Amino acid sequence: MAGLTTDHCVSTTTRMARNLRVVSVASPTGELDEGDIVLVSDACATFAKGGFDAKTVQRVNLASLNGEFVQVEDTRDVLRIPLF
Repeated sequence: MAGLTTDHCVSTTTRMARNLRVVSVASPTGELDEGDIVLVSDACATFAKGGFDAKTVQRVNLASLNGEFVQVEDTRDVLRIPLF
């Protein structure tokens, strides 16, 4: 996943994707297995707000999402993840 702005649109989309299980896949037995949502950290951005610079806002929001709603990776790591 990628986009603007990390603290609004991207955050909302990742949270809803996890809650709605949009990456769930059916196992051969028919049970739902949750897939991974990957958020590409260097393919997202945000703006400064509330007296905090954009880099700080970005880092805090990525940390908030990582592990609970998404797996945060950078482009280099994503390109190493096998698709199959």
